[in-house]
Order: sequence, then C-alpha cells, then structure tokens
Amino acid sequence: MASLNSIEYYADSEKGLEGISMLRAIAETAWNTGIDKEKPLITVSEAYELAIKQPNVVITDLSLYEPFRKKFNLRDDAKMFVDNHGAIIGRKARARVFYNLAPVNVTPGLTLTKIQIEEVIRDAIYDMQRRSPILRASAVVGTHPDFMIRANYLTCEEDCANVFEWLINFTPLEGETIEKYKKSTPQNIRDIFIITDPLWSSADKSTNDEFIKYFRDGMVVVDPYNNVIFNFGMRYIGERKKGTLTLGWTSAIRLGGVACHGGIKTIDFSETEYPELKEKKIAFFGLSGSGKSSHTNSFTNGDTLPEGAKTTVHHDDAFVVFPSRKVCYVLEPTLFDKMDQRGLDDPEWKYVLAAQNCAVFMRDGKLFPVGQDLKNPNSRAMLSRDLLNNYSDSTGFPDAICWLMKDSTLPPIVRFDDINLAIAMGATLMTKRTHAENVPVEEMKKLVFEPFANPFRVYELWRDCNAFKTLVEEGTKVYAFNSGGFWGGGFDDIGRETLTPIPLSLSHKLHTAILMDKIEWCTWDLLPGACIPCNESIDKFIPEYSSKYDPEFVSNYESYVHTMNDRFKQRKEYLEDAHHKEGKLIFIDLMKALSPNLPRIGYSDVDAAPGLSPPCRGVDAEAE
Repeated sequence: MASLNSIEYYADSEKGLEGISMLRAIAETAWNTGIDKEKPLITVSEAYELAIKQPNVVITDLSLYEPFRKKFNLRDDAKMFVDNHGAIIGRKARARVFYNLAPVNVTPGLTLTKIQIEEVIRDAIYDMQRRSPILRASAVVGTHPDFMIRANYLTCEEDCANVFEWLINFTPLEGETIEKYKKSTPQNIRDIFIITDPLWSSADKSTNDEFIKYFRDGMVVVDPYNNVIFNFGMRYIGERKKGTLTLGWTSAIRLGGVACHGGIKTIDFSETEYPELKEKKIAFFGLSGSGKSSHTNSFTNGDTLPEGAKTTVHHDDAFVVFPSRKVCYVLEPTLFDKMDQRGLDDPEWKYVLAAQNCAVFMRDGKLFPVGQDLKNPNSRAMLSRDLLNNYSDSTGFPDAICWLMKDSTLPPIVRFDDINLAIAMGATLMTKRTHAENVPVEEMKKLVFEPFANPFRVYELWRDCNAFKTLVEEGTKVYAFNSGGFWGGGFDDIGRETLTPIPLSLSHKLHTAILMDKIEWCTWDLLPGACIPCNESIDKFIPEYSSKYDPEFVSNYESYVHTMNDRFKQRKEYLEDAHHKEGKLIFIDLMKALSPNLPRIGYSDVDAAPGLSPPCRGVDAEAE
C-alpha cells in the first residue's frame, strides 16, 4: 500500500496510538461504524444511480463520454447530469477552522477551543448516522504508482452526486486500480479522511447566537497534520475536491516534494527544424483569470510553435515535484474547468463527465447544458483528460516555472537570475482588488497576495519557499508574465489604471520564445537580479515591443517609479509579517532581494523630485 492507515502509521511511532489526534480518532471511528466488511465502498456506477435520483440533479440528453462509461460499467444509456447547489456555488474560506491553531478566535465574540470543536464534530456525526444511510467511497490522490495516497470519503446519501463527482475527480479505488495501488511505492504518510454532511445546520448545533450566525453557510474543520477534514453544511463539490488536494499537497511537502497548484506541460522539439532543443517542460502558476489554463492547455501556444512540435499537457491544476528524483507527478485524472466560455453547442461538452451549477435548456424536446455563467457565476464541470488528446501522469523536472500576475509595473515578461528574487516574487504572487469589491480608491492600490498561487496551503510559508528554492538550485529558470496590462501612464480619479494591453497572443509568443531560447536578455537596472528582453533582439520578431513595453519609455515616469516602489514595499511588508510569524531566516534573504534600484526611493511625494529621467540599461554577461 502507498499510504498507511492509522494502525499502520502509529504502530511504529514513539507514542503509539496515543499519538493520534482526537479528530482522526473520531473520523476513523465514524468510518468503521456500521461498516459492511464484505462490501464497504460504493462504486462509481452505484454513486451515479443514486445521484440521478436526487431532486437537485438535472439529467441532460447528452450521452456520457463512452470510454468513461465503459471503464466504470455505467448503464448503456447513461447521460451527463448537472448538479445544482443552491445559493453557495463556490468555496467559503471564512467557514474554515484550523484545529491545530485552536483556540481559534473566530470573531470578537466567539472563540472555539479544541474541546468545543471536538464536541461539535462528534454531535454532527451522531446526527448524520441516525438520519440517513451512510456512504463510503475511497479514491487515490495521485495518478502515478510512485506517488499515491488513499483518500476516504464518508457522507450521507443526500450527498451522492458529490460522491460520484469526487470519485471521478480522483481515481476510484475499484477495478484495476486496487492492484495498481497495492503495488505502488510505500509512503510514510497517513490516509486522508474527508467527512461531510451537506444537511448540517449551525442552528441545530448550538445555542450560541455568534456561532449560529458565523457558520450559517457551513463549517469546515481542518486537521492538516493528521490528514483529516470535516465539511458540514456545504454542498459545493469544490470544497471536497480542494480539501482532498490540500491534504495531498501537504503530504507531498512532508515527503520532500513541492506542492504545485499550477499547470505543467512538455513540448518536444525533436521532430522540428530545431531538434537540438529536444524536450522542454514549463509550468505556470497564477490565480483565477491570470491565463494559467490558456498557457497550459494550448497545444500550439497560439500557433507560435514550429511545425512538428509535440505538446503533452500533463495537468492544468494539480501536480507535485520531487527534486531528489527530478520528476513531476499529476494528482488528478480529470480536469475541473470553469464553463463560462462554453455555449450550447461547444464541442467540449462531449468530454464532460458531470457539471455543476450550469443552466439547462430544452431544444427540440431534449435537455442540453449551457455554461457561460447564465444561471449563476462559477459554472463548472469535470472533463475527461482525453480532451487534451496527448497527456501523461508524470514528466521530468521543469525547465521553467512562470509566475502569472497582474502588476502593471512589470513588462510582459521578466527573467529572474537572482534566486532569492525569483522565490520572493513567487511568495508574493499578487493580484489587485477590483471595482466589483466596492472599496475606496486607496484600497484599490493595495495588493492581494497568494503565495505561489496556492490558497490551499495549510502549512508554514517558509516550507513552500524552501521547496521552490530547491527547484531553482537544481536548474529551473524562473520568469514572471504580466497577464494584465503594462503601465499606461497612471490612474484616474477613482483608482483605475490606464494600461497598455498585453494580448494573449503576445504572451504565447513570449512563452514559445523562452522555450526556444530566442530572447536576448538585458539586465533591468530598476530591479537588480532581473532581466528583460533587449530591445534590438525582441523587436526583430515582435515589432514595436520595446516602444510599448520598455520601462525606459513609459509616460509619466515619476508616477511609474513611485507605483513600482509602493508595490515592492507592500511585497516586503508581506514577507516581513511572515518572518515575524514564522521566524525563519529565509525571509530575510527574500526581503533583501525585493529592493528595486529606483531613483528618489526616499521620497513619498512624487512631486518632490521633478525632472526625473529614466536610467540607462546595460547588457548582461549572458547576452554578451
């Protein structure tokens, strides 16, 4: 077996079973209560039959993708269904409580101790067991035999649509997977438990008004050190999927890996006119809307790859890297995509295995799903990886990793040659607030940071920083792509920036250019340790690039410098806070690297030093 059950894991530990957390003991006991030892687990086909009977599930007239249907022995006439969740159609961060941090100050009027959390969970499970038939499902996190972790899912029958979707999102522990898992590489890590009840209500579980109000949309309790999550009162499949992935990534970190919430692909140049390039592996990390999937899932990079290039997309969302083995492993066998661009007749509906929160319309007497966020935001679906045509469950060491962020002071592409700067920029991967948030102008200027684009990190930030630093030390190059727009002169009176657009077609050209080593790099005087394309070189294959995107030529240069200074100051403050909380020396080196070489760095008023001129830029040694 790859991962270990509680008896196997704790038997050889110093404390034995006394070392187990109470939450894991609760989870394991719930799993074993009323279990049918002869047939404990529900299969994919059984979960499907239960799901299509649920009142919130719409059965469409689209036939389920045939290879999938046959693999899991679904009925011949099986149709794709849409699971609708109600008001909450996304993850709910405020609902999460971290058991390892208890006592948790949830609100000024509500503090939860470990004892209180344990009591809520025991009571919730007791009620669920009395109310409904219990379903047990098991799947494998990780698609390659060298990295597999068993995950166990316990819930009530009303949650059966999510059981089906959770099973197919990972690899169901049935059929040939059972033997494959038994023969997989042993890992000194515990199995994962996901315990969930979508019918739980805070009003039924407490007389505390603050508790009832705060957890009215659900409560998620995370025990990251013991691979257990309890999910109560929430219907959205994403909470279960990302919760399971969270524990899978955390397990990889403990085993010496790098947890990657990103996309990775391989481009093979051996059959092109540039066979000397051989294979290149590139990974993209970015928040929603950053272009991560647009880069990862494009087989031609917007028709910029040379003829004969072969692209293998491994996954666009979840993988791990083990530097010691120089290998990457994919965690999921399916894709979980937004459907906001998929209309009624989009050909990709063929590959959809189950959809969530999509509209359904009748045409010529038949029911068809439509994405495009017509019914609600965040319409989603699980799709077969056959959509990618060419994929694999593992690949070699990444040649390049790219941070995707919308910082207008960054040119469309930057290369980081200083290792600490490269990691610091990933640790402060950022986005900006939008006008949809209805915040004051000054708030609009504040950056929002999500280190390494992973909102599911439940361990200390320094661990991720050290992990990604290992990648760079082993030879991975690091770049930043500006996926928003470049500086266009400043801000209007309500805080909106004027931007020079950076079209996706340009980013695809730059993407291909770094894979083919077509860019000549020059040192960027404003940011020591960083390089940007040399003008003469880049203008040859992207005309007028330098006139649009060279920081030397921006309008309102003083405001540009002031804005860049402010953003890097915010980055340093973020890491300084992390250093204060975690006390690790790596943050000192990262903060030092975030020191732009900006004129007037000591001025707070952009008008205090008029007549500022842009610096000259030299060519770095590599370019020479």
